[in-house]
Amino acid sequence: NPSKHDLRDLAVILNPQPTIECDKLYEELVDSAVDLLTMHVGSQMYFMIYDTVPTATHPIRKNPEFAGALYSRLKGEKSDNYIAKAFTGIGQRQHVLANMQAKNLDITEIEKAIEFFRNAMTKGQELRS
Repeated sequence: NPSKHDLRDLAVILNPQPTIECDKLYEELVDSAVDLLTMHVGSQMYFMIYDTVPTATHPIRKNPEFAGALYSRLKGEKSDNYIAKAFTGIGQRQHVLANMQAKNLDITEIEKAIEFFRNAMTKGQELRS
């Protein structure tokens, strides 16, 4: 460990001049750290998507069940109502599912109606309500 005396001697030799460059240096350090973090996260995302290692088993792009499995893992034991209140973006899932179910019911009703009219046409019966 250098003593205070050694550090003072070093400071005299280096002769630092206080300037306002500290703010700029800080910004450059933060920008550099953000760049490094972005590069690291980007490379991890690339690996997850393409999984180019020869022993790769399940890259995301070839795993159609990935989204559902990840959602289930993240959701855990929480109810759909809790998720909808805590995360409004994920809460849209309930809304979309309700719309899908309503449309599927509509499609089923339309298919039944078409079948009814087709049978009536082929049998030559008159339709009355």
